[in-house]
Amino acid sequence: MTALNSFSQAKTDKWLQQLLRRHGSQQLQHVLDLPDTFRYQLIYTQINRDKNNQPHFTQRYLNVDKKLYHNPASTVKLPVALCALEKLNELKVPGLNSFSTMLTDSSYSGQVKVYTDSLAENGKPSIAQYIREIFLISDNDAYNRLYEFVGQQTLNEKLQQKGYTGSRITRRFMPMTAEENRHTNNIRFVQDGRLIYQQPPAVSSFEFDFSHQYLVGNAYYNRQDSLIYQPMDFTTHNVFPLEDLQQMLQSVMFPQSVSPKKGLH
Repeated sequence: MTALNSFSQAKTDKWLQQLLRRHGSQQLQHVLDLPDTFRYQLIYTQINRDKNNQPHFTQRYLNVDKKLYHNPASTVKLPVALCALEKLNELKVPGLNSFSTMLTDSSYSGQVKVYTDSLAENGKPSIAQYIREIFLISDNDAYNRLYEFVGQQTLNEKLQQKGYTGSRITRRFMPMTAEENRHTNNIRFVQDGRLIYQQPPAVSSFEFDFSHQYLVGNAYYNRQDSLIYQPMDFTTHNVFPLEDLQQMLQSVMFPQSVSPKKGLH
């Protein structure tokens, strides 16, 4: 796609720009020459340790702009996986952990039942197994199941509470309407045939701000492989700015380096 926006408000560090120009391959130079076409954004985090081995971070930016939409695609699986573990810890249900068998029922239009997992060694779905599948093979169904466990409302409230105010997660990775994505399934956790915890169906009342329209490109292919000669509309899609992604990753790898409100349990 060819971008309609420019990088006029982007944050760029001349040091990083010069480094890439000096050492980048011919292919990379071609990408760098066409920011409006490739819509690239880059954050380089420099980590230095002091005499006490404490890490200190310096961020370097190239064309980083929260207002310029990029499709976060599978990167939103990171906050969903982290929020699933945090919710599990906050529930404090005796006997319930990430390895407990998780059975997902169908409770609303468009939802699916999931009682088995062919990728799991024991054939049973669990939060731990879904997280493995997310990070090993970027599995969409695993993401969908954790989205349903956490719930659209809780997901977005946690993002807001932790300071990721420019981010939002509105949908599963499967064809669903906006209303269907607000509804989540009945979920049961069992151990040796015994019910440990049951989460009833829920509906999100979270109010998204769709006032800023995100139109990208000049044309796109729809689900029927038909070429549509107009920009693709991402206005209601997931949003996860690169700076939020970097901060979230840092909060996991170096939890003491971020403010407590951005920490994850």
